[in-house]
Amino acid sequence: MKQIKKFFLLFFLSSYIFSINKSNLIIETNYTKNSEETRKLQLKQLDSLINKTKDIEYFSNLTERYLAIVLELKKYNTAASKVLTWCSFIEIEFNEPDLALLLLNKIEKHKNKITEAYLLANLFQKKARAYYNKDDYVKALKNCNTSINTYSNKKKDSLFKADAIFLKGQIFVKTNNFIEAIKNYELAARFYEKLNDIEYTFFIKTAIISIYSKIGLNRIAIDKLIKIINEKESTNYNTGLTSNYYNLAINYKEVGNIKKYKYYLFKALKNKRESKDNDGFIPYYQTAIAKYYIENETLDKAKKYLNKASFEINKKKNHLSIDFFNKIKSFFLFKNNQHSEALSLAKKTLLEIKNHGDLESKKELNKLIYSIYIKNNDFKNALHYYQSYSKIRDSITNLNKISLINYYQTLAKKEKEEQQKNERIRLLEKTNKSKKQFIIFIIIFFILLFIIIYLYWNRLIFIKKRKMQIDFSQKLLLAQEEQRKRISKDLHDGVGHSLLLIKNKIAPFNDDSAEELINDALEEMRNIARALYPFQLKGIGITSALENLMCKLDANSQIFIFGNLDNIDNTLNIDQEVNIFRIVQECLSNVIKHSKADSAKVSLHIIKKNIKIIIQDNGIGFNYVEKSNDKKSLGLKTIIERVKFLKGQLKIISDKNSGTTINILFPIK
Repeated sequence: MKQIKKFFLLFFLSSYIFSINKSNLIIETNYTKNSEETRKLQLKQLDSLINKTKDIEYFSNLTERYLAIVLELKKYNTAASKVLTWCSFIEIEFNEPDLALLLLNKIEKHKNKITEAYLLANLFQKKARAYYNKDDYVKALKNCNTSINTYSNKKKDSLFKADAIFLKGQIFVKTNNFIEAIKNYELAARFYEKLNDIEYTFFIKTAIISIYSKIGLNRIAIDKLIKIINEKESTNYNTGLTSNYYNLAINYKEVGNIKKYKYYLFKALKNKRESKDNDGFIPYYQTAIAKYYIENETLDKAKKYLNKASFEINKKKNHLSIDFFNKIKSFFLFKNNQHSEALSLAKKTLLEIKNHGDLESKKELNKLIYSIYIKNNDFKNALHYYQSYSKIRDSITNLNKISLINYYQTLAKKEKEEQQKNERIRLLEKTNKSKKQFIIFIIIFFILLFIIIYLYWNRLIFIKKRKMQIDFSQKLLLAQEEQRKRISKDLHDGVGHSLLLIKNKIAPFNDDSAEELINDALEEMRNIARALYPFQLKGIGITSALENLMCKLDANSQIFIFGNLDNIDNTLNIDQEVNIFRIVQECLSNVIKHSKADSAKVSLHIIKKNIKIIIQDNGIGFNYVEKSNDKKSLGLKTIIERVKFLKGQLKIISDKNSGTTINILFPIK
C-alpha cells in the first residue's frame, strides 16, 4: 500500500513539473546554462515546492538544488537564512538532525563570505542543536561556544545569544555538569531579563530549579520556587504558575512535609481552573490529588478525583494526562482489591510509556505488577517484574547518586578553582601593591632627588651670588682704601706742600695770626689724611697704630678708652691690617657717637692660629636686628663686610642699658 502511495505521489509531482516546463517555468538540472533571471525564477519555484512537501527525500533533493543555485548567484546571506529556516522545519517535521547537518556543513564552507554576524552565529547554533539531538554533546558544546563567541554585543543579537547560552546549559545538564548548567541558565536569564522577556526569564529560572530537584537538593528547590511564585503573584503573572505550585508540592513531598504537599496540589488545581487555560492538564492535577489520597488510604476521595479526571480526559485528549491517570487508577484498583483490572491497566500503561515514559513511572508500574502477582501467588511472573523493577530502581538510584556526586564534585572543583582564582587575585593584588609601592617609592625618590638637586642648585647659585657679593664688597672696600690712600697722599703731597710754602712766604712778615691759621690748616689736613688712610701702619706697625688711635680718641672724647693689645706686627698682610684698623676705628667711633658710655675697652689677642678682637662699652646698647636691617646703618654693614674680608666671625651682644660687646675672630694666614 505504501509503495502505491509513493508511486502516485511521484506521478503527481512529475506531472506538475511537466506542466511548469510547458509554461516556460523550467526547473532544469543543468541550471548553470540559464540566465540569472531564469535562475531567480527557478529559486522561486523551488522555494514553493520546499514549503509544500512533507516527503523527506524530496525535501532533501529540493533544498540541495536550491542551495546550489543560490550559492552560484553568490547570495551567501540568503543561502544562510534559508538553511536556518529549513533546519527549524527539519527539527519539527522530520526530526532528522543528519539532514540538518548536511545542509549546515555545505553552507559553512562559505562562512567567510557571510557578512551578517548573527546569521553565521545562528548557523553554528543550529549545528549545536543538531548534534544535541544526536546526543553528540562534545560537538554540540564546541559549536555552541563558537555561536556565542560569534554573536556581537549589539542588542539585536542579544535574544539569539541568550538562546545559545540556554542551549549550552541544556548540554551541560545532559552531561551531568549541573554547576555549569546552572551558571549558563542564570546568564541566559539575565539576557532575557534585560530584553524584558518575562516568559523566558521565569522559564529558565524554573529550569534551574528542576536541576536542584533532579539531584535531590529539594530544600534549595523549595526556596527558589517560593521566590518565583512570590514574584509571579506580586505581578499577576500567571503563565507557568500552576506548574510552579505543583513542583513545589512534589518537593515538599520529597522532604516529608505532607501538609504543604497537599496544600500546593490543591492550589495548583485551583489556579489551573481559574486561569481558564484549556490545555488539557486539569485532569493531570486532579489525578495528582487522587494519588495523594491513595497514598493516605482515603480511597473514597481518591475515587472522586479520578472520576473528575476521567470526565475531563474524555473532553480533551492529553497523552501525558492519560498515561498518568491510568497509572494512578491502576494503584487505586489494586488498593480497592480489584487485582485483575489493576493488572490489566498497569500492563497496558507500561506498554504505552515504554518509549516515552519517565523511569520513575516505569519503576512504579513494575513494582505494582510485581505486587499484584505476589497477591495472586504467581511467583514466576512476580520475579520477572521484580527484576525489572529492581533494575530500573537501581538505575534511578545510580543516576541520582551519579548526578549528586557530579554536582558536588563540580561544586568542589568550582570552589577549588574559585579559591585558586582568589589566591591568584590576592597574589596579583599583592604584586600590584608591591609594584605600586615601588612605583610610588621611585616617584617619591625622584621627587626628593629633584628637590635635593633643586635646593643644591639653588644653594650653589646662592653661594655663587654670595661669593660674588662678598668679592664685590671686598673689591669695593679695597677700591675705597686705594682711593682714600690716593686722596690722602694727594692731600699730604699737594695741599700740605702748598701750605708749607705759604707758611714760609709769610714768615718774614711776622704775621702771627696768619701763621697760626696756616698751622691749623696744616694740622687739619694731616688729620684728614690720617683719617683717609693710616700711613702709620707702614711706619710704626698695626699694634702701635691701634694704640695711637685709642689714645687720640680717648683724648678727644668724654669716654675713657683703653685696651690690652698683643703684638701682631708682621703677622698679617697690609690689606688685613687696614681692615682691622678700620674695624676698630668704626667700632670706637660708634661708641663715641651713639653709646653714651663712660668707658670702652679694646682687647686684641692671638689665640692659637686666630686673632680675637673684643670691643666693649658700658653704654645704652642697641637692637642688632633692627640696626642690621636699617639701610641708613652703613657703619655696621661696613664692619660686617670687613669681617667677611678677613674670613672671620662676628658676634655682637647688646642688651638695653647693659652695654655692647663686639667679638671678632679671624684666622691668621
